[in-house]
Amino acid sequence: MAELLLELFSEEIPARMQQKAAERLDAELCKFLTGAGIRFSGSQFFRSSRRLVAVISGLSERSSAVSEYRKGPRPDAPEAAISGFLKSAGLPGVEALEIKESDKGTFYYAKIDTPGRDAKDVIAEAVPEIVKNFTWQKSMRWGAGSVYWVRPLQAILCVISDEAGKSETVNFEVAGVTSGRQTRGHEFMSSGEPFDVQNFADYAEKLRANAVIVDHKERYQLIEESLKKIAHDTGTEPVSDKELIEEVTGLTEYPVVLSAPIPEHFQDLPDEILRTSMRNHQKFFSLKDPVSQKIKRFVTVAGIRSDAGDSVILNGNLRVLAARLSDAKYFLETDLKIAVEQRLEKLKTVTFHAALGSQHERTDRIVSLAREIAQLLGADEQKTARAATICKTDLVTETVGEFPELQGVTGRCYALLEGEDEAVAYAVEEHYRPQGPKDKTPSNYVSICVALADKLDQLAGFWVIGEKPTGSKDPFALRRAALGVIRLILENKLSLNLYQLLVSASVRAAIWADIVANEDLYDLSSPIVASVIKKNKDASMILEGLRRTGALGDTDYEARARENAQDLNRFILERLKVYLRDRGARPDIPEAICAGAKQEDILLVAEKVKALEEFLDTPEGESIVSAYRRAVSILTIEERKDKTVYTDAPNPDLAESPAEENLFSATELLSVRVREAISYENVRTALTVMAEILPTVNEFFNVVTVNCEDHELRLNRLLLLNRVREFFHLAADFSQLDAGKE
Repeated sequence: MAELLLELFSEEIPARMQQKAAERLDAELCKFLTGAGIRFSGSQFFRSSRRLVAVISGLSERSSAVSEYRKGPRPDAPEAAISGFLKSAGLPGVEALEIKESDKGTFYYAKIDTPGRDAKDVIAEAVPEIVKNFTWQKSMRWGAGSVYWVRPLQAILCVISDEAGKSETVNFEVAGVTSGRQTRGHEFMSSGEPFDVQNFADYAEKLRANAVIVDHKERYQLIEESLKKIAHDTGTEPVSDKELIEEVTGLTEYPVVLSAPIPEHFQDLPDEILRTSMRNHQKFFSLKDPVSQKIKRFVTVAGIRSDAGDSVILNGNLRVLAARLSDAKYFLETDLKIAVEQRLEKLKTVTFHAALGSQHERTDRIVSLAREIAQLLGADEQKTARAATICKTDLVTETVGEFPELQGVTGRCYALLEGEDEAVAYAVEEHYRPQGPKDKTPSNYVSICVALADKLDQLAGFWVIGEKPTGSKDPFALRRAALGVIRLILENKLSLNLYQLLVSASVRAAIWADIVANEDLYDLSSPIVASVIKKNKDASMILEGLRRTGALGDTDYEARARENAQDLNRFILERLKVYLRDRGARPDIPEAICAGAKQEDILLVAEKVKALEEFLDTPEGESIVSAYRRAVSILTIEERKDKTVYTDAPNPDLAESPAEENLFSATELLSVRVREAISYENVRTALTVMAEILPTVNEFFNVVTVNCEDHELRLNRLLLLNRVREFFHLAADFSQLDAGKE
């Protein structure tokens, strides 16, 4: 059995693209070999800043010869059809065909013999095809060629070796680059001369001798262990940052891990600013004092060992770091000279959206909505309002201008430095959360109120101006905002009427959208109008006040808001279904719960989904579904036959048997108990009560003939079945069960 070694050598590949590219190269090569009938026992891939490597082991030297029969037309088919089949099969005439019987009749069959191919020939065909069709997040075309690659491709190594150590080059050409058996070592720490390679073991050994560690995992572990050792030796703790280790591993082929203390006059910078400045611009790791938790040292991963010693590299890094931290210190000092109220005023110059006004106007909306949520949750209304008031002020700071990724973090640092309450300060940072599926949700009620208000205003505002997500397009990240609302509510177990909050947010957004769109309606500088807006944070009071001034006429904002909120509520429920399915819920159960009456409390929806899923796994649950389907099946058939839908109330006086009377009584009495249980948000109890109707339903079907000859009696019994259907729908739309079930 043979081994294939393939290396694609290029200029520097961005670290973030290396892993997927190496995986794709391995997958495409394996797919091509398998499709050509070449057997192999395993594959590996490696990656670094300049090379993608694939190694195929246990490779068969040839593909097996294959004979297969291809079905053709019938013997009595038109001559043109038979001629076309002969041509496609590469046969001279009908005498080369065989006639065979099948279940569907008699047909011509052509025997197609495919001879085996050398693995070397298959590989020579595969690699150029793979390279030409390779997809990158970003790519470039260089020279006069037509092949796109992430960076100019410089060399291709491709050799097949056998167990005896004999190897040969697989010859082909891609974009003017001819394959060979040579590669190169480290760009600066080797001679730069190419050297021959026999197999993967020889390749890895010679690369190491030329200052290249080809195994990404080995480089990652070397950096990680070096960080721990430096921290131990210096009495510090590393700030965990696996993403940065991964990135730096992809930037270096021979990691050299070095550390030095941060100059003392920079150590008073807030840790977040200090760490971000080092991490994002210099790719430095942070080491902190285990007692004070202040960052004291930095760690850099160089890609080269200097002949003059490590101090030369460290001194160079310190000079660059000092310049960067001097900027950060200047930004901090400049920002703190400006009072928070002045920063709030500057938000008037920052546009949130052309149709929704400035960040200052948006802040007013967030404050009033956050107050409303605080009242519902019993949160500190004063702290909530203060946090909402200053939550966007760091957008106009020099620090965020230089480090946009510190948005929120800077606001929290400045709030603490300026003496704000700790809950207020942390709400300024946390109101952006969660920003993605892996981001934590805040648990402090002040933070929750501001975070919910921020996301609900964002959703309501863009819905009001018609900027909804379409297909895969979501330029304003509204799906992420909806998921944030869902996670804030579910993970903190908040029972809220989401629809009413959406109405409230939509009223505010609609008013401001009209204000922005119709500047001639009123003058913002008008003392009367300005006073109305400033004094009344509640949207309905703003609305009433502006109407009294005659500024907004008779526009029915509340009707618009209700329509907007209904659509938004449906949108969030669709995201909720996806969220629950992603966390293991049976796909049909969220559909069954959400298909019923308007769902305004998504915490209750989630609890209903869990309760129904657990209940359906019990014998009672299975019996309920069976009884529902039996009743609805009869009803649906008859409704289709009669071309009507039976929704009227049945007449209990027409009951002919105790079975009918019992079903009338059971649906009426148990409905009250089920509704009561649901109103107390006890879904499991509601389902248990619902199961009490099963004996009565079964008795009805065993004794009563629904489609009797008496028309009036038949109609009444169908109406009774509809009452049974409506009874079951109190908990969920059972017709949705199994829809989309995996």
